[in-house]
Amino acid sequence: MEIVSRIKHLLNFRKLNRNQVIKRVKSAQEKGRRSDLRGANLSFVDLSEIDLQEANLGGADLTGADLRMANLSQADLVGANLSGAYLLWTNLSEADLRETILRATLGGADLHQANLSKADLSGADLMAANLRDTNLSGANLRGADLSGTNLQGAKLSEANLSGANLREADLSDTDLRAANVRQAKYDTATKWPLNFDPDQAGAVQVS
Repeated sequence: MEIVSRIKHLLNFRKLNRNQVIKRVKSAQEKGRRSDLRGANLSFVDLSEIDLQEANLGGADLTGADLRMANLSQADLVGANLSGAYLLWTNLSEADLRETILRATLGGADLHQANLSKADLSGADLMAANLRDTNLSGANLRGADLSGTNLQGAKLSEANLSGANLREADLSDTDLRAANVRQAKYDTATKWPLNFDPDQAGAVQVS
């Protein structure tokens, strides 16, 4: 019975379109349940402005999906693939994005208190995003654009920030223990944790 149930679950998640997603979300909300979109194929689907709060999207394929201004607060995105997804001004506050592939445009996104531990954010556009109190421990932020980003109180222990753009970023009260900031670029407007020496850690000041 368990095998049959799993097969039905997989068949239930062939490629979904926008209307199908909205229908599933509405049905779940009417029943007072979390939307179950685990493992769904949502690649390149327009999901902009949809309310996916608390939705379970664990392991979902969101490659190239349009999630601009969507509400994904408190959503479960563990192991999801968000490569190339459009996440401008997306609300991902308190979302769980552990081990997520996130090579996406996240400029202006609200990731306040989100769990992004060990997420792959290499080369991501996070300019002016809200990452306050976000868990980024062990995350790969190599070459990411974090200029003007709010990282106050974020956990960045063992994170890879090598080559990242930290101009005008606010890293005050941030946990940078064992973090790699070699060749990360910063300017006079960058705010660092108390007693943290960026030059000694290998970061490079630019004008």
